[in-house]
Amino acid sequence: HEGFMDSFCTVQMLEEKGTLNNYSIFTTSSGVASVLKILPELQFNKYENIYLLLDCDNAGDKATEEVLKSYPMVIDGRGFLKQSGIKDINDFYLKKVLKTKKEV
Repeated sequence: HEGFMDSFCTVQMLEEKGTLNNYSIFTTSSGVASVLKILPELQFNKYENIYLLLDCDNAGDKATEEVLKSYPMVIDGRGFLKQSGIKDINDFYLKKVLKTKKEV
């Protein structure tokens, strides 16, 4: 993730599904600009899958492209966001929560 709110929302969604214990979540503190700097610090062999969930904007698209070139084992996890036309996990979760509240 490139932001703390995105990570927080992901934690909430995984908790709701009962799958939070299956994941480790990493967030760059200074946004998309530091993603390529932090990746070499990760020990990739500790993880079965690595999903990259940057924002669906120009900066996120560019950084995702760079990451995938350097780290082909990383999975671009933004497909569901792009299909929904939503910028990031935070917006996705907020729309989900708002929709759920309207249905109740």
